[in-house]
Amino acid sequence: MMIAPDVIGMNYYFDHILDAIDPNIKLDGDQRAAVMGNDDYALVVAGAGTGKTTTIAAKVKYLVDIKNVNPRKILVMSYTRKSVADLERRIKVDLGVPADVMTFHALGLKCTRLLNKERKVVPIDDNERDKYFLDFLKNEVFPYKERLDELVELFNDSQIPWIDPRQRTYGNYFKEHYSEFDNFDDYFKSFVEQKICETSDIVTRLIAITDKRLNGEYPMTIRGERVKSKGEAVIANYLFCNEVDYTYERVYDELVGERQIYRPDFSIDVGGEQVYIEYFGLSGSDLENRTYQRIRKEKERFHRERNNKFIALDYLPNRGYLEVLGQQLKDFGVEFHPRSYEDIYRRLLEQMPLREFIGLKKFFYDIIDTIKMSEKVESFDDYIRLCESTIDNIRLAEERNFKRRQLRWVSEYWDYYKMRNLSDPAKILVDYSDMINVPRGKLKRIVPKDLDYDYVIVDEYQDISAARFKLLKELIDCASAKFFAIGDDWQSIYSFQGAKIGYIIDFDEYFPNAKRYIIRVTYRNAQELIDAAGEFIERNARQIRKELVSKKRIDKPICFVKIAKKFGASGSVADRNDLIEKIVCGIHDAHPNDSVCVLARTNDMLDTLYENRDFIDSAENKVKIKGIDDFYFDALTVHKSKGLTYDWTIIMPLTRRFPSEPKKMIWLKSVVFNYPEDEDIKYAEQRRVFYVALTRTKNRVFILFPEKEAHSEYKDELARIVAELKSR
Repeated sequence: MMIAPDVIGMNYYFDHILDAIDPNIKLDGDQRAAVMGNDDYALVVAGAGTGKTTTIAAKVKYLVDIKNVNPRKILVMSYTRKSVADLERRIKVDLGVPADVMTFHALGLKCTRLLNKERKVVPIDDNERDKYFLDFLKNEVFPYKERLDELVELFNDSQIPWIDPRQRTYGNYFKEHYSEFDNFDDYFKSFVEQKICETSDIVTRLIAITDKRLNGEYPMTIRGERVKSKGEAVIANYLFCNEVDYTYERVYDELVGERQIYRPDFSIDVGGEQVYIEYFGLSGSDLENRTYQRIRKEKERFHRERNNKFIALDYLPNRGYLEVLGQQLKDFGVEFHPRSYEDIYRRLLEQMPLREFIGLKKFFYDIIDTIKMSEKVESFDDYIRLCESTIDNIRLAEERNFKRRQLRWVSEYWDYYKMRNLSDPAKILVDYSDMINVPRGKLKRIVPKDLDYDYVIVDEYQDISAARFKLLKELIDCASAKFFAIGDDWQSIYSFQGAKIGYIIDFDEYFPNAKRYIIRVTYRNAQELIDAAGEFIERNARQIRKELVSKKRIDKPICFVKIAKKFGASGSVADRNDLIEKIVCGIHDAHPNDSVCVLARTNDMLDTLYENRDFIDSAENKVKIKGIDDFYFDALTVHKSKGLTYDWTIIMPLTRRFPSEPKKMIWLKSVVFNYPEDEDIKYAEQRRVFYVALTRTKNRVFILFPEKEAHSEYKDELARIVAELKSR
């Protein structure tokens, strides 16, 4: 129990402020200064491994304990569900402070609902978007041969330069055979039969596809639904394989709580009566999680009051929760009819109608989202005018005609998408871009009445985009709230998603008289590493200067490891993978309980890992090595690793492609794309990507590199910095 600080003193208070999270956490001087600040606007620049989440949790606790702020008037925001879940666990569960913790999209959705209390506001997820695009292909394109030919002509791999080399606009079977079919259903039936005929081992193929879907960033079911967790995907597949028809997240007929939409995880019709399933995924200490237990009890009470048939599932090892589910479903009268492997594989293929059009679908939605989030246009009409102006400046008539035809297709799908979203007058359908855009300019109607925040705290502030910033700034101004932003400009690596580094570097311009704090003590990296990495990143004079310090000392924390053969030559990938295996096994032999991560610049580099037959792809980005029991290492892109810490890291070879000019994008996107601002050095963001990779390790980072003529200039630059620091 926390002792009142006025009795014991502030030093004791800060030494024990986070005891409920970890008694070993003691706030350092920089963290205490940031937590105690009482500024209208404050920017906390926190270096890699300096404890950003710790500082935020302490700030919230301090505001409630010392400043007597009502916790309901504190809003904490971050960007991903994962980071929000981590903050929520620390603040609401461990510290017991009921502050609002949410993503920007959750805030936007909440605002939209408050602005439209008379109608249901329903988010459009990727599953719904897939249905829209499929219907467009089936009904508006395939029946008309000339339109189908034109679509293939205007949008193909030569027109859409994909960043990911594995990405394709259309699948090979479609490109080779589409002209043979009069409608989509006939084409797709033929595609399924062809895939079955060419598959020699259906069981192996089935396992490979389902495992890939389960372990993706967004788990997917056999039926092609994107779900929130791997456990939900396992349950959906179990129901499907036993021919139990279900609906995933069907909107419940009644609003619950504060006019909230309720979507049970699964709904099953049994003779006209619904059986509802909720998977809470709780296990071990999570069972004591007060927030999740409260949510669980609320849902159990909701169904009990309505006499609904309801099944609540918690995690059990070896998928034991499926046994519980199966028995309870049978008790409710649900019949099971197990499918054969061939039937499952066929039905899996049948549930993938967009498999040959993933790139095309991605392209159209990428254009729609880019337009909605662009700073250059306020409406689609503005976009059309901008495109027409671009076309008018083209000298060749043939090229002008080609681009106008492309623009007509984008305009047509925009109208179709908009029409589908307005099809139900009783509902307001919003996609992720709408969640940010729709409430902007309207917050005065609901603030301060419904959103009366005294403090707004934002994590990972270096990732903020223009659209998010405008929503955030409007909320702060309307509520007259104090603003506490925390982030690291050295780790701003998401400009391709709209992040603008100027919002953190030029913080004072947006929030006059703001106070800047710098947290300098890192608890992750050795001093020798942060000295070299810091000098590397500060070659960009635009970055905020900060001298990070660490008590940890390690000789040669940056290890350069040369690959035997010239990268790109025959056998070089095998040599590289053998070298990675040698390093990983060496670490494991010396430190069997330590964590290891292999970092790559791109996903396709990670894919080549599995050309080493000793590497086995496992769950959640884990790789297992044959012959070594109970040992896994992580394999991630650098972007996915941001915010994570490992005992040891290995960076896959830096080639001449890094850094490099970004691939050109199709003109339909480039005219409205929010390009990164110019900085004081070339390839500034790619430099920050390399910095993020360097700073994931607690101990050493091994940097693999090929021959000089093939490797990245960053390797040589960093090696010179390391040598210079050693000679000082």
